[in-house]
Amino acid sequence: MTTQDAVRIAELKTAETRNRRDWTPDEIRRAMPIGQTPAFESKWQALMRQLETVLSIAHQREPNRTQTAEAVSIAKHHLAGIGELLERKTP
Repeated sequence: MTTQDAVRIAELKTAETRNRRDWTPDEIRRAMPIGQTPAFESKWQALMRQLETVLSIAHQREPNRTQTAEAVSIAKHHLAGIGELLERKTP
């Protein structure tokens, strides 16, 4: 069993416990930490892929200035998207 499997099992058990308390699906969604939502996960993965691109460019002997600026700009965009998700979730 991987760590992700264990986390998913724990999430399901938590959801089942909430359902026994007659929580609505909306209440369950609001109670879920933002870092465990599909929207956060997809934005996080996009940011990680883009940071790998930035790292790859950083290891080049003579990086292209335009390519570097574009890669950093995209990474900033993904990070801003994560920030927006966190701000919406914060009361």
